Amino acid sequence: MFWKKKKIMNSTFGEIVYYGTGWRTVEKLSVSLFGKTFSVYVLARAKKDLNEAISDLQESALTSFEDLIASKKSQLEETITNYLNRVSSIYDYNCRYREGYNLGDIPSRFVPHLIEITRKGECAIYVGDDAEEYGEYDDWDEGFVVTIIPEIQIYSKELYVDYICGGGTL
Repeated sequence: MFWKKKKIMNSTFGEIVYYGTGWRTVEKLSVSLFGKTFSVYVLARAKKDLNEAISDLQESALTSFEDLIASKKSQLEETITNYLNRVSSIYDYNCRYREGYNLGDIPSRFVPHLIEITRKGECAIYVGDDAEEYGEYDDWDEGFVVTIIPEIQIYSKELYVDYICGGGTL
C-alpha cells in the first residue's frame, strides 16, 4: 500500500514521515516573528534510494535553529524588512500585489511555510508573500528563502533549490 506513509520517531524531530525529498515532521514547529506565531513543518533532506535517516548534523541544526530564531530574532526581522523594502520598488516584483498591502503590513504578508534542513546541516525558512495575487499558493518559485544556518541571508527560491539539489551556487 504505497499511499500509506510509515511514521517513525526521532528524538529531536519527533514523529516524522518520508515526504518527497526528505523526512518531514508530522507536527508543525512554532516560529515567532514580526509579533506573530506561525506553525511550520520541518523537512530534513534525505535520499530515499539510499534509505537515509536523519543525521546527527541535521538534529544539531534543528536544535541550533530553535535557539537562533529566538536569539537573532531582531536581526532576522531586519534582514527580511530590508529585503522587502528593496524588492518592493522593483515593478516586476510587485506588479501582482493585491490591493491594500504595503510595507507596513510585513507581519501579515510574511508567510513561512517550510523549514528545511539540508544534508549538510544548513537551515532555511521558505517564505511566501501573502500580498502576491494568490498569496502563499502562488507560483512555486515566488516568495523567498531565508537561510539561518550558516548565516542569515535571503535568496530566491529558485536559486536556493538549485543550490540544495546540487546544480548551483549561492
